[in-house]
Amino acid sequence: MTPKVVKVLPYPDQRLRQVSRPVPVHDVDTMNLVRQVVMTLRETMYDSKGWGLSAIQIGVPIGVFVVHVPEEFPEPLVFVNPDVVSVSDELFTLNEGCLSFKGIREPIERPARITMKAWNERGQFREPTEYTGWTARAIQHEMEHLSGRLLIDHLMPAARRMLDRSIRRKEAKRLAKMEPAR
Repeated sequence: MTPKVVKVLPYPDQRLRQVSRPVPVHDVDTMNLVRQVVMTLRETMYDSKGWGLSAIQIGVPIGVFVVHVPEEFPEPLVFVNPDVVSVSDELFTLNEGCLSFKGIREPIERPARITMKAWNERGQFREPTEYTGWTARAIQHEMEHLSGRLLIDHLMPAARRMLDRSIRRKEAKRLAKMEPAR
């Protein structure tokens, strides 16, 4: 199968709020499909110039995401049925974006380190591994997508309402431009 680029679901698409279901990693047919999803996630992430993308963001509600911060890891990391083993007490705040929220960056506080275990796209178990830097941040961000939590959920209520209204106005304008003239 040739990898393809697909559309990333934009907020406020309600599919982004779905909780992703675990993948039966011992089922050969399912893992063949997972490998196809992973190829699509990688291509779409690279095309969108992101550092991570979860399957739910392309409308596939399964526990799969990819992360690639080239300065920290030479190859993309694939997480199937990821599980957090531990997070550090040390926190840091950085401006964070999301491919489902084009052009928006917000300060988000997250643990500096995270230890994860997961399967890869070939159904092989990856022992617990600690991640730091932007990779740790991207992993935490994608983990939230799997549970239906979004960037906007980190904001204070007033800021969330303002951002939500702004996004919805932009979407309404975009849709109005697409309507045929009468």
